[in-house]
Amino acid sequence: MAEPSNCVFCKTPATLHGAADTDGYQWRCPQCGTYVMSGTAQSGIGANPIARAGTVSGWIRQQNAMGIIPEIDSKQATRLRVLQKPPFKVRAERYLTAAVAKCQKLNDDFQPNALDLIGASFSDDVGEVEVVCRNFTLTPPLDPVACRLLPGSNHSISG
Repeated sequence: MAEPSNCVFCKTPATLHGAADTDGYQWRCPQCGTYVMSGTAQSGIGANPIARAGTVSGWIRQQNAMGIIPEIDSKQATRLRVLQKPPFKVRAERYLTAAVAKCQKLNDDFQPNALDLIGASFSDDVGEVEVVCRNFTLTPPLDPVACRLLPGSNHSISG
């Protein structure tokens, strides 16, 4: 049975389910994605939160995009503490990939600051994702072929 709780990493309301084959829970967070966390790791992170929650959100979303539900134990939690955000260009590409996946057609509307896009872009909050989005309209195109997605647009990614 699902229980409401706040995500261990980003503190967004999430649900947790008892994981049958581990000592922990499976978390489903709208920002971070789906992950399994051992009770020991959860206690450790609860006592000493990870400072760069957006980095962890992005890593979990990246794993989920590959069909993997990461299992976080205390050893993995230690590794998550030292994760670095990828370069801006990679973050912007991940944002665009996640945004396009939400749309069946290129002219479909989507919420640019949706929680899943915040997570996918390794952003800590809406303010960071707004910087990513602003960059699409402020910089000249790097690759005219890539910019054909939006005819007449000046959208690009710079790094």
